[in-house]
Amino acid sequence: MANLMMGGLQYHEAQGALSNIIKAMPVNSFGKPEEIANACAFLCSDEATWINGAVLSVDGGMSTC
Repeated sequence: MANLMMGGLQYHEAQGALSNIIKAMPVNSFGKPEEIANACAFLCSDEATWINGAVLSVDGGMSTC
């Protein structure tokens, strides 16, 4: 069974509405590509062997709002 990564908005995608979107995010910043890559690297590591069929939201908490 494959895992799924669900990334949130990234800086280059929403420069026009930047301040409103940042205010709505719990971490008050946009994600960087390397932050998404870190989560992918974790899922590929031996430490994640018991994570199966999960959706890992890497969105700065936006999905909780």
